[in-house]
Amino acid sequence: MVVEGETLQTSEARVLTAEESAELGLPAQEHGLLLMQDATGRRWTGVCDPDFLRMVAESPKEVRKDLTVSPDVIQQSREGWPEDW
Repeated sequence: MVVEGETLQTSEARVLTAEESAELGLPAQEHGLLLMQDATGRRWTGVCDPDFLRMVAESPKEVRKDLTVSPDVIQQSREGWPEDW
């Protein structure tokens, strides 16, 4: 996956409920999370539209395998994964 000019490997994607989002300091609404690592092993979490993640999850595996995502999809990013915040 390419985000902000960097190649990031997605490790996991999650859709958070409003309650889970609030517990992480995000607005209390559904959010999509992309858990990623860069080439140096640094962990990043990209926050995105949960409907985008649902659409990707429903696509064929061949499409998901080499998916490139525009930086516009990521609404915000944080260093680390949610358990690191």
